[in-house]
Amino acid sequence: MKLPRKQAQDFLEIYKNLLQFIFLKEFGEEIESINDYQEAREILFENISVVDEFISLGKQIRKYHIEILENIKKGIKDTFIYLKTLKKHSLLLSSSTNKIYCVLGITDSIEEIVPGKFAIIETVILNFGDQIICDGLISCCNVTIGPNMRKDINAQYKKAQENKELIQHITKVLS
Repeated sequence: MKLPRKQAQDFLEIYKNLLQFIFLKEFGEEIESINDYQEAREILFENISVVDEFISLGKQIRKYHIEILENIKKGIKDTFIYLKTLKKHSLLLSSSTNKIYCVLGITDSIEEIVPGKFAIIETVILNFGDQIICDGLISCCNVTIGPNMRKDINAQYKKAQENKELIQHITKVLS
């Protein structure tokens, strides 16, 4: 439930460079911590056009990196509820849309990162090839979901599964 090693390296190479570019531009210094990466990501999703600026300044950006960058522009930054991990992916429920996404981790499965089922997390999901991945920067919220809400979420999952509404590819139109 994670990307193959080479694909993970490709994604992380360009994503870290993009976040470094944003942080350097905004604060005039290098990223030194996970908090710096998260702050750069906040800036990124407040002004997604910075991706185009990064592309225009990149002299030797490879073609597959352009595809990754275009997918980042269509990424979804949200609060999600981690439902569970299946054989092929983990399930994340968007708190803002109530859609359930089938998501892979980058170097670790999401199950290895979050504290358990029904954990509330903040992260970004985006397309990577024909799959959805989490960007790897996950913040866990210290909130517990009670038994009645878990029951409702499980019913929502079963309904989405029956209706084939589990999302395996993000389709987001940029305005």
